[in-house]
Amino acid sequence: DKKTIAVTGTHGKTTTTSLAAFLLSVAGLEPTYIIGGELNEIGTNAQYGKGQYFVIEADESDGSFLYLKPHISIITNLESEHLDYYGSFDKLSESFKEFIKKTEDTCIFCADDEKVKNFCQQISGKKEFVSYGFSPDALIRVEEYRCDSNGGEFLIYDGLRGRKLKLHTRLMGKHNIQNALSIYALGVVLSINDNKILKAIEEYPGVRRRFEFKGRVNNITIIDDYAHHPTEIKATLSAARSLRHSRLIVVFQPHRYSRVASLYREFAKAFDDADVIVATQIYSAGEEPLPGISGQWLFEMVANNNIRKKLAYIPRLIEIPEYIKDIARSGDTVLFLGAGDITLVSSETVKTLESKI
Repeated sequence: DKKTIAVTGTHGKTTTTSLAAFLLSVAGLEPTYIIGGELNEIGTNAQYGKGQYFVIEADESDGSFLYLKPHISIITNLESEHLDYYGSFDKLSESFKEFIKKTEDTCIFCADDEKVKNFCQQISGKKEFVSYGFSPDALIRVEEYRCDSNGGEFLIYDGLRGRKLKLHTRLMGKHNIQNALSIYALGVVLSINDNKILKAIEEYPGVRRRFEFKGRVNNITIIDDYAHHPTEIKATLSAARSLRHSRLIVVFQPHRYSRVASLYREFAKAFDDADVIVATQIYSAGEEPLPGISGQWLFEMVANNNIRKKLAYIPRLIEIPEYIKDIARSGDTVLFLGAGDITLVSSETVKTLESKI
């Protein structure tokens, strides 16, 4: 009995979905939503609303997003992922094409992703396609932008309404400007008042484990983030670089043996913006170990690509807080990355640093 707004893509689903739910809430549309992460300041990932829209994070990992028939869809990007389920990138791509075909009214897609753009250009039908991004051929595009520790400020051209305007978001990093731009596009498609669109994008409180500030002790900043794919890691480290710090210490927990096996080359190159790299054992997420694939093996791959940096392999998570206490100094930022239980270590590290005072 509701119109579905579904968000899918390899990266950015949770942030974009929660932004969409926040926008509709600010606009007074009382949405129902289900998100893969808890909204900050609200403390929940799901809510039933009286309005006509149902906002949902459409997870492609097991093909279940094809059960949906969205009224409006947002496609953030597409990369090689979840091949343990699909078997090949071609089959993953076909599922995305099918999802786009199932969209009934409007498909909002990121024109910066060539694969997604090509899919949308190939599909005909009555639905409307609205492109966004940094690409000069995007219908809604960024013309100027600035990212720093205060978030992102960007000037956009809105080809739907033939105008330019400036937006600001608290979120850090170029990738989050893309996420915010998709929500601007959604607001325009839904004919939401401009002031409410801008207010939602500027005041969006964020979601747990997405560049989440955990604490600052002795001028050492602790941040926790869900990034577990090489592209996500690069984007998160790039955002972290906008903070004013002496060094960026990254503590990374690999997630799934199958992901490490298929993307180890990309992982090895993902930590260029880090000054110190600490790696742990792989979080299996229920998978059986694969022969020859381990946290130690991946760490050696990363180490070979970062030979001039300080490196450490600490398989036991319980030992990491003390290690950080020993090496961290005033001005450092410590960034915990991974989709497993590494998040518990970020909280324990804050406590351990406080015990040092």
